[in-house]
Amino acid sequence: MTVAVQSQGTLLQVGDGATPTENFTTVLGVKDIDGPGLTHSEIDVTSQDSNAWKEVIAGLKDGASLKFNVTFNPNEATHNETNGLLAKYLDGLTRHWRVVFPVSPARRWLINGFMKEFAMKEPVDGAIEATCSIRVTGAPNFNA
Repeated sequence: MTVAVQSQGTLLQVGDGATPTENFTTVLGVKDIDGPGLTHSEIDVTSQDSNAWKEVIAGLKDGASLKFNVTFNPNEATHNETNGLLAKYLDGLTRHWRVVFPVSPARRWLINGFMKEFAMKEPVDGAIEATCSIRVTGAPNFNA
């Protein structure tokens, strides 16, 4: 029996920062989502009595980045320079982002991060796309 879950239907949402109840808007046209990538730094604890083998321990945790690409439409409210992805890149603010998985009961991962990368691609025979990267800061919430 498989435990696989089809990822089609996963949503990427961005928070508006409102308190006490933050509202989230789904970013339209999201294709692949990659991350967030979770890593540890390594602390070298090798000593003279380490028997010729390097010894390391886990250091600080890092949420790394959440990367995604979208079929970009400059007139779409969730993409444009007024309120959309481009605006999020331009203002450089750290905000809440949420990945909503297509499972029941609902599971969401909440991260804090700023839009680190926004790169356009306009192929001759294809749709306009933007590749985006959110730099995660702090600990993700895996049950938001």
